[in-house]
Amino acid sequence: AEETDNESEAEDADDELKVEEAGVEPEAEGADALCRHERIREAESETGRTEVALLGSEAKIGKMEREILHYDLSSIEETLGKVVQKLKVLENEENATLRKKLAEKEVLLDLTRMERDR
Repeated sequence: AEETDNESEAEDADDELKVEEAGVEPEAEGADALCRHERIREAESETGRTEVALLGSEAKIGKMEREILHYDLSSIEETLGKVVQKLKVLENEENATLRKKLAEKEVLLDLTRMERDR
């Protein structure tokens, strides 16, 4: 038992010597550990805040994308409406021109029939 006590004391003395050689007091080691733990908590907290900010940014970007898409679709719908109106006008003009040509042809046909029947 005495030998075990001597070995334990020797190990304790050895540990104290290592700490002294490193120039660090045992109490300082505990303070360093607390500082490291606090820095880790701060980093984790900062990471959490960054993640929340990132999620907020992603939500804003998604909202902006939807607004832009809606605006683009509204623009396209408006433009297509104008094109359809223009096509209707052109179609009406073309129909009027065709009706006029048809009327002219009918008059010519009538004149030709009248000459033939004389």
